[in-house]
Amino acid sequence: MVVGALLGCLGFVTSLFARNFQTIIVCTGVITGTGISIGFLAPCVVVGMIYNEDPGFQMALLTVSGSLGQMTIPLVYEAFLTYYHWSGAFVLLASIALHGVPCGLLIYYSSNLLVSKDDKDVSYSSDACAKEQLTDPVIWLFIVILLIIFGTGKFLKY
Repeated sequence: MVVGALLGCLGFVTSLFARNFQTIIVCTGVITGTGISIGFLAPCVVVGMIYNEDPGFQMALLTVSGSLGQMTIPLVYEAFLTYYHWSGAFVLLASIALHGVPCGLLIYYSSNLLVSKDDKDVSYSSDACAKEQLTDPVIWLFIVILLIIFGTGKFLKY
């Protein structure tokens, strides 16, 4: 997921310096599309590994979040283009793509919660997982990033 986020950011940043429309299509479509698809595939695999017995509800949440993103991101793109033009819009889109890095690090450092084929009989207590997650610095980094995102105010003035 970290690689996908970095590849998506790279595609948006290279689109920033494009001199013609064909380069923008290749950079945004191919490079960024590949990175974002990697970033979309990784959470599906991890949810299947964490909730190995019945991941139905969690997979439904992932599917709904993808659909909500597909509905809202064109409005965000349009607002970025209106207020910041092409260059500023690509910088902001690259920064949005980089938000996958802390999510990927969160998934990577929470690998002890994943259930392998050998320990399917082991039951995990939710209390122990919660205490362990409160001491994890990646969780605190993710919480701080979320607070910064939601505390920065209105960026869409509709």
